[in-house]
Amino acid sequence: MTIEPISLFISYSHKDESFRLELEPFLKPLRGKLITDWHDRKIPAGGMWDSEIKSQLENADIIIMLVSQDFIASAYISDTEIPIALRRHTNDEAILIPVIVKDFDPYGYKLNEIQSIPRDFRPIEAIETRNSVYKTVVSEIRQVAERIFERRQRVYEKQKDAEEDYRREVAEALADEVISPLERETLYETMKRLGLNEDIARKIEAGEMQPIEEKRLNIKRYERSIEKAIEEYGYPFNEFALDDLTKRQSKLGLQDKDVRGLIDEVAAKFHQRQQDQPLSPEPSGETQMQKEIKFMPEDNLSNLLIFCTRCGTRNISRSNFCQACGHCLVM
Repeated sequence: MTIEPISLFISYSHKDESFRLELEPFLKPLRGKLITDWHDRKIPAGGMWDSEIKSQLENADIIIMLVSQDFIASAYISDTEIPIALRRHTNDEAILIPVIVKDFDPYGYKLNEIQSIPRDFRPIEAIETRNSVYKTVVSEIRQVAERIFERRQRVYEKQKDAEEDYRREVAEALADEVISPLERETLYETMKRLGLNEDIARKIEAGEMQPIEEKRLNIKRYERSIEKAIEEYGYPFNEFALDDLTKRQSKLGLQDKDVRGLIDEVAAKFHQRQQDQPLSPEPSGETQMQKEIKFMPEDNLSNLLIFCTRCGTRNISRSNFCQACGHCLVM
């Protein structure tokens, strides 16, 4: 969450555009850090000017109106821009600052209850040293923008503190990596007390759950690695298998407490699956094992052959499991 610059909307008659252009250089020091300014010349080609103007006007923090007779006579300004600006100013949604650029007939002037610049209603057009007037205009804009920014800063700090309080509550609830129904109810009450909306609360919870979900995923990956090690080395594991699994555990960022007892558990499930598989008939033709036995020296054959007590298949003792039925050959 960041604090956005204060948005400034400049309303003017195109017949008075020279005054807007004269004001531009004085606004430059405020741009980027404190304000972002907008006027209708920034509508891109193909843009819908009516909806674009209304959107910018409805979302502006400060509204500057360069007032003249041409400004008041403009039907669009009089019927659309001024009513929106007055409504938002009255509702404390924006600050409206009229700037008198040319003399005008105040009859029907709808902004007469709002303090304007220059304060004596003397138009900028009639002032020889215009620069001093523009400096005053920008000074007023800066003061208003700084007040809005400070108010937003306070709101931001309060929101930040509330989010941190909720994050601590979530972390405490997730100490056992699960949010129970009672803990969920407590978190909901905390969210309401802190004035957080549900979207922010869910985002905080997701952030706290992410490392837990990642660890769960890595444990699943480690379980698959154990199964592959059983297929490769047999079980119980020799030192080479255990060394491989230790490296795999380190790569996955798992601590010993995360995988304690997991090897025996996975091995038991693996063996159970092997035993639950139905015995398949011996395939016709010569198997790979038969080919290896055929060309094996007689002296080595008796030491390497192990008969499966379950299905009677002859196995070469390179594995602790029967290659036909998966039965454990190590007793």
